[in-house]
Amino acid sequence: MLKGNRFLSSTFSRADCFAAFGMNKDRLYMALYIRNAREGDVRYHTALLRIPKGTGLGDISPSAYCYHAVNDIVDGKEVWVYKALPTRPLSVKLRALLFLGKMEISASDLEQTLKQVPVVQDNPNWRCHDWIWAAMKLLAEKGIIDPLPRQPQDLWHAAITFADENSIVDGLVPTCATDGERIKSAFEGL
Repeated sequence: MLKGNRFLSSTFSRADCFAAFGMNKDRLYMALYIRNAREGDVRYHTALLRIPKGTGLGDISPSAYCYHAVNDIVDGKEVWVYKALPTRPLSVKLRALLFLGKMEISASDLEQTLKQVPVVQDNPNWRCHDWIWAAMKLLAEKGIIDPLPRQPQDLWHAAITFADENSIVDGLVPTCATDGERIKSAFEGL
C-alpha cells in the first residue's frame, strides 16, 4: 500500500516499487531508419520499435521488436506485408526515435493488435509510413498509447525534421517526444 510516496510495508521489493510506478514498462517509439531512397521517395523507412526498459548501448541480442510494413516479392509480384520481428535495439540505419509511450500490454498482444492495421495493395502511392499512421491511430483509439496530440502524419513529419536536424552522438540515437522536443535517448532510460 502506498501513502505519500512511502510504502507502509517493508515487504515490497525494488521490482514491486518499479511495477507500482510503471518504471519497468517497455517503451514504444516511431523509428526512422535511413534507406537508399529512389528519386522522389522519402529518405526514411518508418517502423514501430518496442524497446525493453533498461536496454543498454552494448546490447546485441534481439531484445527489441520492430513492427512495420515492408515490400516483399511474393510469386514474382511486389506486395506489402506486415512484419513483427525481434531485432537488436540499435542498428546502423536507425537515425531517430519519437517516443510514443510506455507499454501496458505484452509484445504478443501488441503484435496481434497491429495485425488489425490494413496493409494496402495495388496503390503505388502507399508506403510504410501510411501503415504507421494507421497503426498509431489504432493504438491511441484502443488506449494502448496516450491520445495523440496531433495527427499521425504531423507527428511523422515532425520526426523527419527532428532526424534531419539531429545527429547520433556517442552512440545515442536522437530521441524526441510527440511535441518535437529532444528527450533522453532510449538507451539512457526514461
